[in-house]
Amino acid sequence: MGDKIFIIVDDCVWNYDGYVNIVGITRDKDIAKQLLNKYVKKTKEEIKFEELNAIKDSNELNYDNFDGCWIYSQSETDFLLYQNGKYNSNHIDISIIEKKIISNV
Repeated sequence: MGDKIFIIVDDCVWNYDGYVNIVGITRDKDIAKQLLNKYVKKTKEEIKFEELNAIKDSNELNYDNFDGCWIYSQSETDFLLYQNGKYNSNHIDISIIEKKIISNV
């Protein structure tokens, strides 16, 4: 094992109700990715992601023209979903945070 830990975090505000959850912690980056993918899949099912008709984020989008629309991006280390393409009253941010382990022992 390395001298790093990987923390899977879910930061969400949905209909003005917010929370931050630690989904998992591991020393193995591959396991962190598996945990993230499993959690993202579960989250998408719960929010009925397919019914949101979310638009995949790109540099060409002009967010001023997306009032009420959902914008998302997804990679190996995160899943982001924002209404109007902004971190506003409705968002989901599930990501892997990498931290170095510091030992004084």
